[in-house]
Amino acid sequence: MEKKTGRYFPNRLKYFRLLFNLTQKEVAWILNVHPTKISKLERGLIRPDQDMLDALASLYQTTSHELYFDSFVTTRAWVVERKKLFWNMKNEKIKEETS
Repeated sequence: MEKKTGRYFPNRLKYFRLLFNLTQKEVAWILNVHPTKISKLERGLIRPDQDMLDALASLYQTTSHELYFDSFVTTRAWVVERKKLFWNMKNEKIKEETS
């Protein structure tokens, strides 16, 4: 039986995903994992290993510490800047897959 993780981290994962207007499927595609893994992470059924935590932090343009702990304040400028970085990264991944 899977154990639930701390109550804040799963909420923060979902918060960041929605902040970037992504679905769980899109996050899974970008990180090359099965969508159920993202679902389980967001529900607190599994904990990410360090590699997954780093990948999620990179995707959401933050640090693993900020992702895991509620230690920052988002501003509109921060969100806009991170979304630009994210979409550039996503476009690069699409180009790699099509070439």
